[in-house]
Amino acid sequence: MIKFFRKIRQKLLTENKLSKYLLYAIGEIILVVIGILIALTINNWNTKNKDKAKEVVFLNKITNNLNEDLLLYKGLIRSDSITIVQMRTLRNALKNKNENDFSKITNNIISLMTGREFTVNKTAFENIVSSGQIDILKNDSIVDNLFLYYRQVEVIKRGPDMGATEYNRNVFGPLLINFGSPDHTIKDLPMYQKNLALNNSVDWKIFLLNNKIREYKSQVEFANEIIDLIFKETNE
Repeated sequence: MIKFFRKIRQKLLTENKLSKYLLYAIGEIILVVIGILIALTINNWNTKNKDKAKEVVFLNKITNNLNEDLLLYKGLIRSDSITIVQMRTLRNALKNKNENDFSKITNNIISLMTGREFTVNKTAFENIVSSGQIDILKNDSIVDNLFLYYRQVEVIKRGPDMGATEYNRNVFGPLLINFGSPDHTIKDLPMYQKNLALNNSVDWKIFLLNNKIREYKSQVEFANEIIDLIFKETNE
């Protein structure tokens, strides 16, 4: 092809047809420019396809992490709901001086004082942020929601979750161990009728657990919203 154009150019020059040669030269330049533009377009198209493929991989990994979080939240909600039922049973046992119910609950004292660890899986999002590839996520709504979602996770860990854990360790646990000691039963201690410390502690623990459950349910809704956004983005 190059030889063909070269022969035409040489023929025009030898025949001294300057005007036709100039037109030919301009046409050749236009063809070269068009060729370059086509090459750039194809290159950009390939780059966009590669970036899109990489974006989909990242988004799928984030979705997997969020689905793991949903399982965690549901487990936490279930275990905390069971603990609330136990707390109410304990409160009624104290109120009605029902030693059997009280002993039944305090025999499982560890479950009342502990809970499942609140640790979400944010590996995929942390990797994309730390690698400086966050710009590969083109949907600003997804990015903004992810930052907000994981920021809320930290708020829960430092707020409701830590508050309930510290209350268990510093207040509720010591009280329950004292009142649940084998040497002290409801019948032996008139302080159960006079001292409201444990009753108040049980009520406050129920409040803290309900607060945690509200936060977890809110995160479940938030995670599902982000998963829906990602699904729409990856299926366009």
